[in-house]
Amino acid sequence: MSTDINKNHINTGQRARIDGKLPLMVALLIFVAVSCLITFLLGKDTNWDLLNYHLYSPHAFWTQDLRGDFMGASAQRYLNPIGYLPFYWMFQAGWHSLIIGMMLAAFHSLALLFLWVILSRHVFAGVANGSTWSAISMLLAAASPVFLGVVGGTFLDPTTNVFFFAGLLLLLVFFKRGRTAPSLVLLAGVLFGVAAGLKLTNVIFGVSAALALLTVIGLNRAGVAAFMRVTIGAICGGLISSGFWFWQLFNEFGNPVFPMFNHWFKSPDFPVTVLAHRRFIADGFLEAVSQPFRMADFHSWIYVEHNAPDLRFAVIAILLVLFVLIVIRRTIAASPVKTADAGGTELSVASRFLLAVFFLSYIFWQSTSGNGRYALPVMLLAGPALVILVRRVIVNRRFAVVLCLVVTTAQIFHFSAAGNPRWSTGPWTKQWLTIDVPRALVDAPYGYLTIGVITNSAVALRLHADSRLLNLVGTYPLDPRGAGSKRVNAFMAAHDGRLRVMFETVAGTFRDGNLGKSIYGIDQQIAGWDVRILPDDCLPIYMPDLLTNGVELIACSLQKDNPMRQALDRERAKMTALFDQIEQTCPSLFSPGGVYVIKKNGLWLREYVNSDIRMFSTQGRIRFSRYEFGPLDVDLGTIDDWAAGRGRFVCTLLPRPF
Repeated sequence: MSTDINKNHINTGQRARIDGKLPLMVALLIFVAVSCLITFLLGKDTNWDLLNYHLYSPHAFWTQDLRGDFMGASAQRYLNPIGYLPFYWMFQAGWHSLIIGMMLAAFHSLALLFLWVILSRHVFAGVANGSTWSAISMLLAAASPVFLGVVGGTFLDPTTNVFFFAGLLLLLVFFKRGRTAPSLVLLAGVLFGVAAGLKLTNVIFGVSAALALLTVIGLNRAGVAAFMRVTIGAICGGLISSGFWFWQLFNEFGNPVFPMFNHWFKSPDFPVTVLAHRRFIADGFLEAVSQPFRMADFHSWIYVEHNAPDLRFAVIAILLVLFVLIVIRRTIAASPVKTADAGGTELSVASRFLLAVFFLSYIFWQSTSGNGRYALPVMLLAGPALVILVRRVIVNRRFAVVLCLVVTTAQIFHFSAAGNPRWSTGPWTKQWLTIDVPRALVDAPYGYLTIGVITNSAVALRLHADSRLLNLVGTYPLDPRGAGSKRVNAFMAAHDGRLRVMFETVAGTFRDGNLGKSIYGIDQQIAGWDVRILPDDCLPIYMPDLLTNGVELIACSLQKDNPMRQALDRERAKMTALFDQIEQTCPSLFSPGGVYVIKKNGLWLREYVNSDIRMFSTQGRIRFSRYEFGPLDVDLGTIDDWAAGRGRFVCTLLPRPF
């Protein structure tokens, strides 16, 4: 294997001359400077998850145990919080937001450095104008609106991305050294495992790298040995970064990845159901095939929540088709495939390995989540993959360079037209997030029930240190008679006389004295727990840096005995039976089934987290909507028809309107 691998690379002297054009320290400084500049220009990252769990999860991990709260940041409370600790520590230390952003960006830039080394010293080493090809590949890699949108921000993905590319680099070094450095494969696996342990969505990239080893080395003794080493290393790395957290979850809930996969572990604190968020997964073969082209469209909810058009995947799809046609034609003609790679022979080991990792990662990504933010390795590897395919399809080097530069320029102008690639952003201020809490909530501890899909749990950092949160009505509403109800009741009992509900209102509602309608709506949502708001004991919490007018939360004291409970329970039972009946006609669409039905804004509704569908009753009819499609409601008929057994519904997935 060693001889076969080494023949694709130039000798040491030539390699030293090529690499010497850009020393590693200079490259590091360039990538750090560029990442920091991008972070400064794009502004402070104020994404949705920052308010939901990016601050709360590490805070809860650092200051309390798992029994103190329950679903404090909804299900995200139980994601591994260790990766968020550096940001949390800097935030709590009072560092200026710009300094925090620069520190995060500097670390995130290491992924670019590792990719540069991969390209310049391995993929394009020994290739004519290798530095040019490496530079073009880096431009195309970094020209990802998703990657740019998270650099210097609070998402964990660009942090775990660094570990993945470090592991990838070690595997390419192993290819050069052959069988003399098997420990590099083990260490690469450890890095993949660390990334996966910090965020489970990274598992697919370690698997892709391990399978790519087999495609390059072959299904032989050496290939299987390398595969086993990277697998063992990944298990060890995963235990290093997440073993302690998984053990804590298992010890408390009987499920090491609570509340996920609870259909396996059957913890009594969460429904035994399958959670499989399909927001971005293609609905059928045609959508899967068209996905690379739909990603180029100016529309949100295609492969990320916001508008992030990307031309590169459409170009890669076209190049791949051309390459397959060329191979077929030359196979029929029984002539060797000529390429623009070194010596006009087949691709180097490094190029084949990188392509294998890219395409395997893309397939696994599209099959498991389809969320572009979870696929930063795919977003970055798209750049070199595109260049490698161009060199395979186009023999004329000058034309190949021109084409790559044209695609790069078009890509930059294309995604720039969509505006700031951040999910949401704000100016650089002294604090990353300003949270104004009344003195009464700082001086005394309370138990807070939060209402809403976004928990706004970040405010816990400014409440009394002994205050605790419980998300009652959120992504998955808790049922007073269902799983988790014992923990809710224990939480309420532990904070008897010190229980508050915290909910979001339109900015200025408290100041203008217009809380009446909001209080009535919240009382309806929490009636099943037989508690209600004390209107005379409500206090405002402000986060002025967010949105146009800031975010306003109201924290109101609660008392027992909700007079609406019995009437609402009777009506809820009726609507639950109807919703259950509709679910049974199309379980693939309404998943997971059996979610607690709540009354919100005058509507009875049930939300399905797997498909982002909301079923609701309005004006005597039942409808549902898939909200990322926009204001598109599907009418299912009247309540009376379904109650009488006359309701009909054709079970079919909604076609995407974009």
